[in-house]
Amino acid sequence: MPRSKPAPVKRQRVEPSGDAALFAAAQRVVEQLEAEEVEAWTACAETASRHVDFGAVPAAAFGLAKAVVPAEDHEIFVRLHDTIVERHRKTMAGWGGVDDSSGRQRCYGYFRNPAAEALHARSHSMRELAGGRAAEDREANRRASSLLEPDDLPEGLDAALDRLCACLAPQIAAASRSALSPARLVAAQPNLHNGRRYLRPHLDEPLHDGFGVVIVTVAVRGSATVLLQTDGAARQRLCFRLESGGREAYALSGAARDACLHGVLADEGGEPRCSLNLRFGLHSPGMEGEFPAGRVGYGGAGEALGEAK
Repeated sequence: MPRSKPAPVKRQRVEPSGDAALFAAAQRVVEQLEAEEVEAWTACAETASRHVDFGAVPAAAFGLAKAVVPAEDHEIFVRLHDTIVERHRKTMAGWGGVDDSSGRQRCYGYFRNPAAEALHARSHSMRELAGGRAAEDREANRRASSLLEPDDLPEGLDAALDRLCACLAPQIAAASRSALSPARLVAAQPNLHNGRRYLRPHLDEPLHDGFGVVIVTVAVRGSATVLLQTDGAARQRLCFRLESGGREAYALSGAARDACLHGVLADEGGEPRCSLNLRFGLHSPGMEGEFPAGRVGYGGAGEALGEAK
């Protein structure tokens, strides 16, 4: 089956094997590849026609949505982010799994509902890992995860979630709307980029580390350009701004979540970026169930999604 993520550039750490010159050359190749990608995406960000018009989202990215979060609600989401980060300050996982040496980190706060509690208990690993490495990654994610008790949640969170879901629901793919509910919120995931500007476009793997039928990202600190690469015969690079000062959030559902790659190019010289993913609903394996994971994939890996809203 074709890869649903591009072949990693920085994920696998290259170790010297008795030949320092070879190691240095390999590192230079990695750095050059990333520099070329950043240059291409910077050109995209500087081209007005490549910026998504949220009043007319392209068919290849249907299900993409954006919202301005009220100031009091944004403060609540920031407090939730900070609570989870402080709990896992010493046990965070690498953003790209146990082989990620980029310095990016993430952790998880799972909510109290049966689906969330079951996923927390079994944990998850990167799709690319197998055997002992997958087990190691699963354990690292388990250490970086905890169940959120009512006393852990900031006051007003339920109402803030209600308002966020109500704002985004009319914009997302109709087939995903039943998942966008506070009752089906599985986990809140803080992401710390730790000064790294560029996050390569990738697909969130639904049965692995990228769970969630609808994924809402709230800008917590630092502003960035969000990158989107569509699938299909006419693949194109798209982008849009996400401003923490503007208290913005965006949602991935439908084709935008299931068949596009998304990444980040943080502002140069700005405040180090961190964000909060709110992961709603879970996929089932194969092609059965309300949200079948078999329909998710990039480059022909998933079944055609159609455009019906």
